[in-house]
Amino acid sequence: MLIAADTRGHYPEAHVFDAVAAYSLRDFERAEASARTELKLDPKHRIPRAEYVLGLVLEAKKDYAAAAEHMGVYLTLEPKAADAASVHSHMSRSAKRCLWPESPISMCSPPAR
Repeated sequence: MLIAADTRGHYPEAHVFDAVAAYSLRDFERAEASARTELKLDPKHRIPRAEYVLGLVLEAKKDYAAAAEHMGVYLTLEPKAADAASVHSHMSRSAKRCLWPESPISMCSPPAR
């Protein structure tokens, strides 16, 4: 596996691919860990999509405030992304869940610092 062989972190995109694969398998803990590892290895955001992937994972884990925050970072880095409308839809859904805390689906947490 490329991730295990990449001891120096030269291929942060491998972590995004792993995060997407884990997300598809509903292994949200692994998906979150992989996405966060990519963000740590890529402080200049050469792969901005990692922010969106992390946002999707956090949304699946019902951490709606953090999900919207990471999706917003993605759109800030890629304002003309081809999937911007879809990302806005996810952000809107997460924001609505945070605005109505009395809703049974709301499980918002404070934004990550």
